[in-house]
Amino acid sequence: EQGLARVSDDATRFAFAKLPAVLDLYQYRGGQSMVSQMADLLRDVRDAHTGLEFLVVRAETEPRWLRLQSQDFWSQHGWRFGDFLSQVGTPRGALEERALAIVLAELHEDLRSRQSRNRSVYDHRYGHFWTAKRADFLAAALDFLDARRDSPHAIAWATEYVFRGLDAHDEAIEALAGARQRGILHLEGRDQLAVFLQEDRRWAESVPVAAELVEERPVVARYRVMLMKGHFHSDDHDALVRAFHGAEAWFREERQWREAPIAELAAGCLETRLLEDSARLYDEAIALHVRSAPNRGVGDGVLSSYYRYQAGAYSGLGRTFDAVDATAGAIVSWGRHISQRNEELMQLVRVLDESRDLDGYVAALDAEVESTGLDNPIVRKALGQVFQRRKDHERSAEQFRRALLASPNDAETHQLLLTAYEHMRRPDLAADALLEWARMAGHELSLYADLGRRLESSERSERAFTNLVELSPNESEGHQLLAGVREQQFRWDDAAAHWRHVSRIRTQEPTGYLGLARALIQTGRLDEARDVISHLRSTSWPPHFGNVHREADALLKGI
Repeated sequence: EQGLARVSDDATRFAFAKLPAVLDLYQYRGGQSMVSQMADLLRDVRDAHTGLEFLVVRAETEPRWLRLQSQDFWSQHGWRFGDFLSQVGTPRGALEERALAIVLAELHEDLRSRQSRNRSVYDHRYGHFWTAKRADFLAAALDFLDARRDSPHAIAWATEYVFRGLDAHDEAIEALAGARQRGILHLEGRDQLAVFLQEDRRWAESVPVAAELVEERPVVARYRVMLMKGHFHSDDHDALVRAFHGAEAWFREERQWREAPIAELAAGCLETRLLEDSARLYDEAIALHVRSAPNRGVGDGVLSSYYRYQAGAYSGLGRTFDAVDATAGAIVSWGRHISQRNEELMQLVRVLDESRDLDGYVAALDAEVESTGLDNPIVRKALGQVFQRRKDHERSAEQFRRALLASPNDAETHQLLLTAYEHMRRPDLAADALLEWARMAGHELSLYADLGRRLESSERSERAFTNLVELSPNESEGHQLLAGVREQQFRWDDAAAHWRHVSRIRTQEPTGYLGLARALIQTGRLDEARDVISHLRSTSWPPHFGNVHREADALLKGI
């Protein structure tokens, strides 16, 4: 920090010449913390390349017994090693090969032991992946697979790394497929192969593997869904239907017809567009969940997801009424979980927006309300949002008005109705709606301030503004709002009068005094303004009000 010229040389000499003896002397008790501190110091006083070189030396020379205590170089410094590599980019000279040898040794140990400790350097999903050496990592993994070609567990672990860690899909699939052909791949490996094939969209190739899994483990619904997806994406509809009906028949006949496989099959039917079957199965899953779950499933998220997916099936079938009912079930089943309920409310908007005959649905809803006298404000609000998206603002406003008739205290719907009127260029309707909202809200004074501004060219404007203080003459909020209005109207005497009320009511706050001083200056009553400013400057205000004294000084300077 003091800029001494020898620091860099001294640190480097100590790190490479003297610290090894210290580490040997203390048998690495606390030694790894010494190594990390020294590496960081070298980076700071010299450069990241020197710090990386120091780490490479420590990795090459530390005692092997440290690994038995999980205190070896990679477990303690793998992330730092990757960080330094990222900063360096390409190490100079022989250091590049030495660093690569360390990483390859750790990769080999990862594959051999089937325990990954820190993959940040050799796995592209992490932050310090050494991109330039991807080919070396892939070659090392493929060499390992070739050497362990008769070990199904080693093959499964290594191909998982190749597929996901290096994004080398073809190589991973080829290794697994070869093991399957040799007859050595266990069930988990064939499961892995089917998953990889389907993630790589090689649907036709996945079908025989999935069929094999179904035959060996018919009770696993996921395997049956994989087979259905393979047939669906291979455009073999008849085989898809046979696979589904075979699955349902097996589970029923073997008395395995429980919630979990039903929900799994229902989701598979939804993805493969067997929508009638999906909706029917979700009905069964919902009934079972409500019967067995605590609190009848309300609030646990599972029931809500069933309803949501069922709504998707109904929506795909064009059955909007059923889709809306299912979405309503998803909303209600979240209980008090507000954020999740909001997600389902947006799902309701999407369901209505995707309706094949929205006009027909609205007409049917109106007829139902006419006959029962009961409306659904949530659905009306969602319909209004759909029409708003479609820029049909008149119909949007109509739905928001209907929603407010059933739920007059919903502030968001009031705001949406105002927005619709603004798009319609109907300020008169917007003003009337805002006045109605203000009356319903009671003490929400900011609504009257907004109303006054909207009616600025009307004689009703002043009436809206005076409501700010008439509704609460002995409280400061209305006076403060009206003072701000009077300032915008350049009625400084009136503004000063209201700021006096604010300062009289809130004596321990500077807001009223600052506003009063500004207004007095504008009216030319400078002596009174100086007295107010003097009070502001002589009072110790709490820190959360900001630098009040600076504001007061600025006002005084303005005088």
